[in-house]
Amino acid sequence: MNTGARYNPAVGTWTPISTTNAPSPRTGHRAVWTGSEMIVWGGYAASFFANNVTNTGARYNPITDTWTAITAGGGSRQNHSVFWTGTEMLVWGGTAIGSGLFGSTTSPRNDGARYNLASNSWTFISSSGTPSVRVDYSAVFTGSDMIIWGGRDSLGSIVTTQTNYQDGFRYSLAANTWTPISTAGAPVRRFGHSAAWSGTEMIIWGGQYAEGSINIVRSNFNNGARYNPAANTWAPISATAAPAARVGHDAVWTGNRMIIWSGGDGTNLFDSGARYFPAVNAWSNMTSVARPVGREDHTTVWSGSEMIIWGGFNEFMRDLGGSYNATSDVWTPTAPSGEPSVRRGHTAIWTGSEVLVWGGFDGERHLNTGGRYVPSLNAWTPITINGAPSGRTTHSAVWTGTEMIVWGGVGPNFLNTGARYNPATGLWTAMTTNGAPTARNGHAAVWTGTQMVVWGGLDGAFANTGARYNPANNTWTATSTTGAPSARSGAPGVWTGTEMLVWGGVGGSVASQFPLSTGARYNPANNTWVSLQTTNAPGARTAHRALWTGDEMLIWGGTDLTTNLNTGGRYNRAANTWSAITTSGAPLPRAEHTAVWDGTRMIVWGGAAGESYLRDGGIYNPLTDGWLDTLLGTNAPPARAQHAAVWTGSEMVVYGGYHVEPSPQGSIFFDDTWHYIPPRSMFLYLRP
Repeated sequence: MNTGARYNPAVGTWTPISTTNAPSPRTGHRAVWTGSEMIVWGGYAASFFANNVTNTGARYNPITDTWTAITAGGGSRQNHSVFWTGTEMLVWGGTAIGSGLFGSTTSPRNDGARYNLASNSWTFISSSGTPSVRVDYSAVFTGSDMIIWGGRDSLGSIVTTQTNYQDGFRYSLAANTWTPISTAGAPVRRFGHSAAWSGTEMIIWGGQYAEGSINIVRSNFNNGARYNPAANTWAPISATAAPAARVGHDAVWTGNRMIIWSGGDGTNLFDSGARYFPAVNAWSNMTSVARPVGREDHTTVWSGSEMIIWGGFNEFMRDLGGSYNATSDVWTPTAPSGEPSVRRGHTAIWTGSEVLVWGGFDGERHLNTGGRYVPSLNAWTPITINGAPSGRTTHSAVWTGTEMIVWGGVGPNFLNTGARYNPATGLWTAMTTNGAPTARNGHAAVWTGTQMVVWGGLDGAFANTGARYNPANNTWTATSTTGAPSARSGAPGVWTGTEMLVWGGVGGSVASQFPLSTGARYNPANNTWVSLQTTNAPGARTAHRALWTGDEMLIWGGTDLTTNLNTGGRYNRAANTWSAITTSGAPLPRAEHTAVWDGTRMIVWGGAAGESYLRDGGIYNPLTDGWLDTLLGTNAPPARAQHAAVWTGSEMVVYGGYHVEPSPQGSIFFDDTWHYIPPRSMFLYLRP
């Protein structure tokens, strides 16, 4: 690739980098920051006819968003060490590509060069006394010296062996000379370790030992030592409370502590880490809350206040990351662009002018991020995470007229916490847990005009309890259980203007559950329940959708835990009677779909049917009891389920969701936004 972007951690937004005059596509390159520009240099560029390691690069100015080529030189290489000295870019080591008996070979380099920005010229580093050829070594820059330590002499293969090193060398920038460093008290020989410069010491930690042929047993380390170049001495690092042994991890220096994160043991990639305080020679754990998934080949930088990681891969390429505040021990996710990141199981509500998307699950973690979308402008702005509830999915969200109230869900444990978000001020206000329902997800929630009513759900067992939340005084009041429906989860609630209607869902026990075809009406004014008529009610189901038309509740779709359904029913509250929704012309059976009410019709789209995911739907008119095919065809979004949809007054806006591809791809999550205008029976693609 030869594309990129700038990430602003203060506001959590991305800005694309110009590709005009950018360096050619490459990987294994390196970059330094000069104080005003980024210099990109070297790397590997594969073509159909050849494998090329380059010695080219360019300077990028973020103020003007422009690239300027630098003169070629320094020796072609990839995966090298690079530092900015204040006036020069210092380059050393890395590998080149050569030809051998068995085809292309990777050859380590033990030379280097210095690029002078002012003169746009290169000079070579002295080769006298240079470290022996090596890869997977560590390198730090002290401000006057570059220190190289450890590593191995080859990558190992069927026909080559490898030797691990315990030695190190200091390169003096002023004298252009190399000097060996002491090995007394140094860590045992290793490669793939980390090194951080504290201002007075080089701190070596972790890594791996493996000598001989590539098939030998390997040993990972969770120990290390500190090297003081002024005294040319080593001091051991405490192993008490140190992170698990690993290789290929990150290490950054914050000013008074070293942060270790990620890496692996040859079988697993870690999403864990710890903080090391050299002043007291002690370790402190790192929180696991909201941390990114374990990965390798990602980027890591220290911003001056946070460690920011991004990209990389484990079983999938990652376009997500996180920023870690070492003082407060808090992780904050980074979104890939202005819109919320990929997710499913999130909520979306319409404020009258904006769509508010929040929460969900991205395949790695439960999210506490979101975004505000203005359809007329096709523009997203992030929702602040300051004061936001913890990450979660299958929660509820209602709109009060001025605030979005988020409550409950799972992330990964059941939650009974929540908060109110005011888009006018951009602020979150925490909700009290005093008197709140037990932690749960899959519950029903409606807004009455003055209160949010929460009922049912799963809190380890199916629940038939609930409560009313009053945001005016931040209080909860329990709902009556007298006459309440049987305990259940997955029963959507609708508000009629005076009552909450709850129908369907799944009940029984978690180990032996079954779908339900019963329901009831809850009147918050007098805190009473009245059962719904069961005669002519739709068949038992869960994962269905329910809407209020103004005088009827519409139920459609879902699953009876064996079969997906395309049947439904209409409940007339005044008469307490059910009538069937026609199946003639109805969409295919499905669950986890969306349904919105456009004022006169129900619009159904997407969802899952067993292992198949759908990109079609239908429009149901209760006046005619007839379906209209939405004719989505080639213009529809990719098939998905667990997406969110809202009706804006003129169009349906669909955001996010996921579907599952055959192995090895697995789950594909979406962060795209689509508009559907019913009279034209087509989707308009606006923004991925």
